[in-house]
This record gives sequence, structure tokens and C-alpha cells, in this order.
Amino acid sequence: MTAGASCGAAGAGAGVPPSAKPTPTLITPEPSSAPWVMPFEDVSFVSPGEGWAVNLSQADRAVEVIHSLDGGVTWTPPVKVAPMNVASGDAPPHFGIRFANRQVGWVFGSGIYATNDGGLTWSKTGAVGEVFDVATIGDSSWAITGCDPRISLCARELMIWDSGTGNWRAAVPQPPVTSGPFRIIRATAQRALISQETEMDTRLVRTEDGGVTWRRLSIPCRGFAGMPVATLDGVHLWMVCAGGMGAGQQLKDVYTSSDSGDSWVLRARAGLHGNVGAISSSGYAHLLALGSASTGFLAMDRGDFYRSTDRGVTWINSGISHGEAFFSALWFADPAHGWVAAQVGTIQMEGRIGLYRTIDGGAHWALVSSMLGSM
Repeated sequence: MTAGASCGAAGAGAGVPPSAKPTPTLITPEPSSAPWVMPFEDVSFVSPGEGWAVNLSQADRAVEVIHSLDGGVTWTPPVKVAPMNVASGDAPPHFGIRFANRQVGWVFGSGIYATNDGGLTWSKTGAVGEVFDVATIGDSSWAITGCDPRISLCARELMIWDSGTGNWRAAVPQPPVTSGPFRIIRATAQRALISQETEMDTRLVRTEDGGVTWRRLSIPCRGFAGMPVATLDGVHLWMVCAGGMGAGQQLKDVYTSSDSGDSWVLRARAGLHGNVGAISSSGYAHLLALGSASTGFLAMDRGDFYRSTDRGVTWINSGISHGEAFFSALWFADPAHGWVAAQVGTIQMEGRIGLYRTIDGGAHWALVSSMLGSM
């Protein structure tokens, strides 16, 4: 599953047989007359071999999707999903991608787009505004909209996909969150969490009955600037309380919970850590994912990519970056197979984004693909 989110099914639809899908061909680093605005903006793999990536194309001024059948080594030519509709000079919104299975998937960011033929065609759904996350379990899909209050003010809304009407409807009741950024973490059809990473107002809320009731949890993050959360089962949680950013440095605390967030244990701390483990103060905590109950991965912008195999006490550099890096995507299809997209020092001078893959649970990572672009 991806950092802080899980995948499942969306609206049902008639798919195409696997034989009708195009055979992957190698995308050159510069597939058009101008480099990508953001290649590997996000990735979603349904198996160790098959996955999709969403890219922002500068040449086409479009959101585009590519498809791989060999773990990200080669990719099909891009399929246009939507225009970016961004004024010249403005930064495009973040776009994410989730696939429930080989046929059904979503692209989200400015609205939500759906496919039921493995990404060959896409259609716009009724969701509008900034969509922070989409999470699917089985045939159930949730999405959450809102905005970053540092930029603008708007209402948040948790939405549920209604496959009968082919559209999104507002959840009743709404969870006790206020403004984004948000992440939805769905462990089962009944158990889910929503993390609110609003500066100075971090929140974590939980449902145990599929959204019929919500409870705001007591968390140790107070007055922090971010809060990546990850879980595989909804019971064993990892959380990073991230402090203010400055000169590439950030204080951060790592906590875990073994009771669905009812209580927390401090595992590691940046700087003077006393009787707990240590984590680097370099870099800004960005993406958190779990490979197993005891193994976690933390991507830190302006920092590096770290792995812990002892429930968050000890963090070891994974060797992807030996300097300042920036990360856009982190995803695990199973405990052994994972991907991370990054702009790192070894390829940064060429203006490329690299997709790295592990096949041994994060013990080793290898660059499997790269494209022109920058973060």
C-alpha cells in the first residue's frame, strides 16, 4: 500500500481482457518536445509486476497515465487523462493515482477521474475541487476534498463512491476534521483513519464501523507542521510528529501504537534522544509506509530515505540518496515489493526523476526507470 493510504475497488464496470491491453514499450527519457513537469507524480501497483504512474506533461499541459507490466522497468505510451488547466507560472496541483485491481482505478487532484478498462480510457466524475486522497477497499471507495488553509479557505468533505449512480455522495456523518492536507488510511471495510496535517492543528480520527461513527484520537503531535501516519491492519500504527522546517533541518519524533491509536509509545527522536532511538534531524518528513508490522520506510524531502526494522527505534539510510533528495511517491504492493520516486543527487544534475524498486523488503533498492523532469 502507499504511504498513509490503502487501495481497493471503485465503481464496477466492464473491463477489457488482458490480451487487449497494449504491450509495454520503453518510454524514452524525453517522450515529447518538452520535459515532464512531474514524472512519477504518484504510482500504484496491484502486483509485483503490474502498476501505473501518473505524470504531469509540460508539452501537452496534461495529466497523463502510463502502465507497466514488468515492475516499472518499461512503460506504455502515455494516455491523457485531463488538462492541467493551470495558469502560466502557477504550480500545478498534486495528482495521485489508485488502482483497486487490473481494471478499476482513479486519478485525483483537481477533481477525480475514473477508469474501468485498466487505464486505456478515463472519464471525469462529479467530484470537484482539490482532492487530497482516494482510498479503496474491496468494492468501497472513499475520497476527501478540502484545501490547505495556508493558501485558501474552503470546506472539507469526505465522499463515498456510489457505483449505482456512478457518482460521489457526501458521507453522513462527516468526520471531525477541518482543513487539509488529509490522508485516508483504510485497513478494512470497517476500520479506517483520517490524518489531518494542517499546520498547528494536526488531528487523527478513527472509525471502526465503516464511517457510521468517528472518534478523534488523542495524539502526541502538538503544534507540529506535518504528521505522516501508516498502518497495515489499523491496529498497529506508526506516526511521525514533524516540527518546523528550516535550512533542511527538522525536529521529529517517531511514535507507534499497538491499540489502533488509543495510546502511543515514543520510539525515536531527532537530536538529544536519551533513552529512545535516534532519527536524523536532516530532511523534512514527507512519506511514511510500512512493509510489515516491524519494518517502516520514511522519505524525507531535502534529506534521504530511511528504513527501520525494529518498529521505529533505529533508522538506517537506504542508500538511494547521498545528499539532498525530494520524493513524490512511495508504494508497497506486498512486504517484499516496493517503489519510491525521487529526485536525488546522482541524477539531479540531468534533471530526471528516478523510480527505485525493492524486491527484498527494502534491504536493497535499484533504479529501474527515470524520466526528464524536476520537483
